[in-house]
Amino acid sequence: MLGKAMLVSMVDYHRQVNERLLELAATLPDDALDAPNPGTGRSIRRTFRHMAATDGRWRTFLETHKRAWEEGADDQHATIAEIATLQAGETAALAAWLEGQTEDDLLQPVEIVWDGEVYTMAPWHGLLQLLLHGQQHRAELAAALTEQGASPNDVDYIMYV
Repeated sequence: MLGKAMLVSMVDYHRQVNERLLELAATLPDDALDAPNPGTGRSIRRTFRHMAATDGRWRTFLETHKRAWEEGADDQHATIAEIATLQAGETAALAAWLEGQTEDDLLQPVEIVWDGEVYTMAPWHGLLQLLLHGQQHRAELAAALTEQGASPNDVDYIMYV
């Protein structure tokens, strides 16, 4: 059971660090939340919104095995509180999905059509993609928050186990 236990731990880490970063972002004024970040061009607000929406797309794929990548009209002006509620809902739904999976379920290949090509992956690959995608953006957000005087300090996984 180490594989599933590890993934459960990583989903909890995903939740905790996202909550911490969102709490720090809530202390910033709108102009700091909406300033484009060097390198990414996305603002703090848009990065959080992108993360929550992408979590939803990957979670939907994990639950339904159907692609849900069509970019919607992400609300670029959602408040941090609204984004935090959306992110919390996505993470809770993801944790519930994972709770219902067995190790065998996580290993069973599923197909996805991407740009007309059929790809096969195990559900744990999709889950790891969701988690590592979040890690990339958390690193960007940690740098942006630090630039705005709201450093999260350590966000390493080991700090949460």
